[in-house]
This record gives sequence, C-alpha cells and structure tokens, in this order.
Amino acid sequence: MNAVKIGMTIEEAAECTGIGRNTMRKLVDWGKLPVLKVGRKTIIRRDTLERFMTVNEARGIRNLQDNILPKLKTQLAETTGIFKGKERKALTEQIQQTEQEIDRRLDKLPDILREDGYPDVQAFMATYREAEAVVEQYNRDLAEWERQVKQKSRPPRPPEKESVRNRLRQLQEQGRQQKPRKKSFDRGSR
Repeated sequence: MNAVKIGMTIEEAAECTGIGRNTMRKLVDWGKLPVLKVGRKTIIRRDTLERFMTVNEARGIRNLQDNILPKLKTQLAETTGIFKGKERKALTEQIQQTEQEIDRRLDKLPDILREDGYPDVQAFMATYREAEAVVEQYNRDLAEWERQVKQKSRPPRPPEKESVRNRLRQLQEQGRQQKPRKKSFDRGSR
C-alpha cells in the first residue's frame, strides 16, 4: 500500500519542491513556512508546503510582469544602431519567451486557486483586495504609533497583529465560500 504522507521532514520537503535543504531550513527559521515540532523532528504539512509554493508562483508572475518584462522592453528600446541587429533579435526572443512564461503561469492559476478552495479568480481577487486594504490600514496604524512613540507623546497601544491575522483569515474563508459567477456571453457574437 502506497499511502500519501501528510507531513514531511525538511529533507523530504526540499527534495519534493526542488528547494535546497539549507534554504528550506532558513524558510522555517524565518517563519515563512509553519512547521510542527515532534521531539527533535521538524514536520512540514503537505498542504502548507503546497500553499507556500502557490503563493510564490503568484509572486513569480508579478515579478515577471512588473520587473523583468519592462526591463527587457526598455533594454530593447535603448538598443539602437546598425550593428545591433543580433542583440535586438535576442532581446525580442527573450521578451517573447517571458510573455509566453507569464501566459503559461496565468493559465495554471485558476486551477491552483480552485485547489485552494476559491470558486474562481474573481472571488480570490476580491478577497485579495480586501486583505490588502486590511494590511495597508495596519501598516498606517503602526507607522502612526511609531511616530507617536518617537515624539515621546503618550501613544495608545500598538496595533495588534493577532486581530489583523484573524481578520485576514475571516476574509479568506468568506472568499472561499463565494458562489462562482456565471459566465456571460455576448448575444451578438454567435
């Protein structure tokens, strides 16, 4: 019987993901990857690891869209002259490959979100926007509190991380419980 393990050691998680063992340990030490300690063993839940990989997939897409692709396009625009044909061609191919990679990753995203419990991308995006607003408000409150502390005025208590975490978890559950939207079709397109 070949049962699927729900928990893995750091070494097994590193092998499963292709992330180095030391990097995996650092992620655990930094608190980026929640773990369960059993005696001297550190156990990483499979679903936690999958969620971590999903989040980083989205960050990878955003990095490609916001950083890498614009830099390549700028580099291409700045590459001018008669003797720069090969360089321009290589940059054009690199831009096309990057755009194809973005498209490939974006095509996988709806399936990843469905696996994580969201009915569709719109429900996830709505939840994400609300969560982003909660985090931004927390950051503003924290900055205001820090400013008051520096001015030596009597500040109220600092904003509580736990209440923000609870609100984010609540938003996540609400987003997962939304009904999928029906696709609308343009009547004149048939």
